[in-house]
Amino acid sequence: MRGRSLLGIAGALAAGAFATFFLDPDQGRRRRAIARDRLSSGLRHAADSSQALAHGLRNRTTGLVAGARRRLSPAPVSDDVLAERVRARMGHIVSHSSIDVQAVQGEVTLRGPVLDTEIEGLLRAVRAVPGVHVVVDQLEPHPRPGNIPGLQS
Repeated sequence: MRGRSLLGIAGALAAGAFATFFLDPDQGRRRRAIARDRLSSGLRHAADSSQALAHGLRNRTTGLVAGARRRLSPAPVSDDVLAERVRARMGHIVSHSSIDVQAVQGEVTLRGPVLDTEIEGLLRAVRAVPGVHVVVDQLEPHPRPGNIPGLQS
């Protein structure tokens, strides 16, 4: 019973402080306006955040569905498109662009100078390109750029 009365007293004190703060004849109107504006801003921010979250989830779901469709029923890709896909992927892996790419019916041939440290990642990335069935490695590995024109940045 004593805990209940302490809780009641604390609630009454909080209500009194609230009333004094917001119903003050001099500053009450300003305080209520500030509280209203902050609440309104917080609600708008929460709505914007939830819309952004929903938009992001919708885009991720669309991407997952498209990826699953592509894996389940891969569409044939022309040799030119496949070579361009490989070149685009290579741009994220190698530090130069002097590698020649040829694609014939899913078989991709890579020729040209490349740094030793980039070969493994390059071959792995090219194998992961949709439409690539075989990768023929005719790359010329080099330990450092040195005087090799194709490896100069």
